[in-house]
Amino acid sequence: MPCGTCRSSVSPSKKILCAVCSEYFHQKCISNSMKGNVDLLNWTCNICENDLLIKKNVTIRKHESSNISAKSSVEDFNLRTIKYDIVALMNKFDSVSATNVESEKSVSFCSAKLDDCCKKIDSLFSQMNLLVKKVNDLDAKYSNLEKEINLLKINLNKSEQQSLTNNVSISGIPITKNENVEEIIKATAKALNVDIRNEDIQSAYRSNVNKNNDSKIIVSFNSKTVKDVFLTKTKALQLKKQPLKSNQIHSSFPDRIIYINHELTPLFRKLFWLAKQFANIYGWKYIWSSPNGIYLRKNEGKAAMKLQSISDLLKLDEENKIRHLIDPGSNASTRK
Repeated sequence: MPCGTCRSSVSPSKKILCAVCSEYFHQKCISNSMKGNVDLLNWTCNICENDLLIKKNVTIRKHESSNISAKSSVEDFNLRTIKYDIVALMNKFDSVSATNVESEKSVSFCSAKLDDCCKKIDSLFSQMNLLVKKVNDLDAKYSNLEKEINLLKINLNKSEQQSLTNNVSISGIPITKNENVEEIIKATAKALNVDIRNEDIQSAYRSNVNKNNDSKIIVSFNSKTVKDVFLTKTKALQLKKQPLKSNQIHSSFPDRIIYINHELTPLFRKLFWLAKQFANIYGWKYIWSSPNGIYLRKNEGKAAMKLQSISDLLKLDEENKIRHLIDPGSNASTRK
C-alpha cells in the first residue's frame, strides 16, 4: 500500500489514514502537519485539508452573499413600506386638511348664526324691557285710576247717603196680610212716645217683600227733626235696656226687639255687615252707623274708627280673616 506523499510502501502497523481521501501516509512524511495533539481518527492530509478550506471559503462566501441579498430584500421591503406609509399619511393629511376646511366653514357659519341669534335676543330683550316699562306705566295709571274711581265711589255714596238724610229703616216687625205700613209707623211712634202726623211721613214701604217675610220697613220723613226724634227715643230705650219690642206695637206680634237705624246706601249696608263680621272675629265691642259712615270701637275709651269704604276696613284686617267675604258673588255683597 503506497504512501500518499513518497509513494513508497507503507507498513500496516505504521500507516496513518486520511479521513477524507482514505490514502495511507508514513508518519514521517506528514510529521510537519501533525503539530500538537492530533486526532488520528479524524486526520486529513494536506491536499484534502486545502480542498476543505477552499470549499469552506466558497460556502462562506455564498452564505454571505445570500445574507447580503436577503438583507437587501428586507431593506427594500422596509423602504417600500415606509414609502407606502408616507403616502398614506400624506393622503390622510390631505383628508384632514379638507375636513378642517369644511369644519372652519361650518364653525364660521355657526358663528354667524350665533351672532344673528344674539342680535335677535338683544332685540327681544329691548322689546321686553319696553313692554315691561309700558306695563309698569299702565299699572301706575291703573292704580291712579283705581284710586280716582274709589274716590268717586266714596263721593257718590256720600251724595246718595245725603239723599237718605230723612230716612230710617225699621226691622223686627213681622209682615201681615193687607197691612198698612203708615199705620204701623204711627203705632211705632206711639210706642216710642213720639208725636207724629200724617204729613210728617213722606213715604213708607216694605223692602224686598218677596225675599223675606220679615223684611225691613223704609220710612222717609219730611223733616230730619222727626227722624232724629225717632232715633233718639229708640236709643234712650236701648240705654235703659228696655228696647222697643214688636208686641208693644200690636199684641198679636211676637216678643221680638225692633231695630230702628239710619237708612244706609247699599255700599254702607255691605260695609256695616262686613264690619260686624270683623268685630265678631277680632273682638271689637262697638259698631254703629250714621249718615257719615260706619264706626268701630275696640273697647270703652278707645278712639272710634270711621269707615267710608271697604278698603278702610281691609286696612284693619291684619290677619286677612274677612277678605274672602268681599267676593262680589258672596252673600256679603247681597245681604240687606
